[in-house]
Amino acid sequence: MHRRLLLLFLLLAACADPSEPPGFSEGDDDDTVAGDDDDSTPPADDDDLADALEIAGSLGLWCWAYPDDDWVAVTRCRFDASFRALLEEGTPGAGGGGVSMNTPDGVDDCAITVWDAADLEGGGGGTPAHYDDLSAGSLTLAASDWSVDLEPEDDGAGSVTYSLELGGGSPPRFDAAYSLAAAGEQFPAFTAADAIWVPQALLLQEPAPTAAFAIDGSLEIAWTGGSEETLWLELHNETTLTTGNAQITCSVANDGAFEIPAELTAQLPPDALRLVLGQPVSGWFEAGGYRVDVGSTATVETRGHGG
Repeated sequence: MHRRLLLLFLLLAACADPSEPPGFSEGDDDDTVAGDDDDSTPPADDDDLADALEIAGSLGLWCWAYPDDDWVAVTRCRFDASFRALLEEGTPGAGGGGVSMNTPDGVDDCAITVWDAADLEGGGGGTPAHYDDLSAGSLTLAASDWSVDLEPEDDGAGSVTYSLELGGGSPPRFDAAYSLAAAGEQFPAFTAADAIWVPQALLLQEPAPTAAFAIDGSLEIAWTGGSEETLWLELHNETTLTTGNAQITCSVANDGAFEIPAELTAQLPPDALRLVLGQPVSGWFEAGGYRVDVGSTATVETRGHGG
């Protein structure tokens, strides 16, 4: 199975700073959520309705744990939201650029993709879609024991967003739902109870996130926690190399242990590596006749080096 990835994802996956939320090349779309007030309650598994609605909003709550440069454990959670109206459809380009990433065929399976920087070149042409960013007025994000009112942030160039770094009086809650309510402005008002679900946090035990791991044959991974049945695992070099970039991607049963076979790890470059174990969750809800997509994850990662 293959999935076409754009340059943006490749930059996130291969070059991302661990202080930024990890990108995932594939997720499990079966774990969906929806708001449950009368104005925002389409069944989240109604694919026909989801396809019929114009996507006009996206929300994300991303939690990730990682070691800093001194190998001190850090946990961050960030909420981001935006709403927009499509003004003009884009047109496809000539194709030919980017990398077709291999993905696992099932649970407890892995796939590897090896690619060169030159593989990102090519394509071109086409035109991008044009959107008008919209304000939804004051947006309230609420956990079970706190709520925060967010005002739209306008960068002066037409981009309108909402963001919050969780902490202080709004600490992250794991294995928990968050609700949303918008006062409405250019984008209609809505209420979406339990719209975002953040899974239980993962704790990586092996390789221990207290020192860099080294690849010597197969790589054994052990963890505790997590509330999703299936986890998403990525192992790749941290910076884009001229040749020999590699990414191993696995779909893993959440049973506490997994081993990446040596025939795959042997294809990793002798370079700085990044290991990411997460549980992406996706869903959507309806607001004023529009579709608002929702994403979240609780992720843990660490660093190492290829042999």
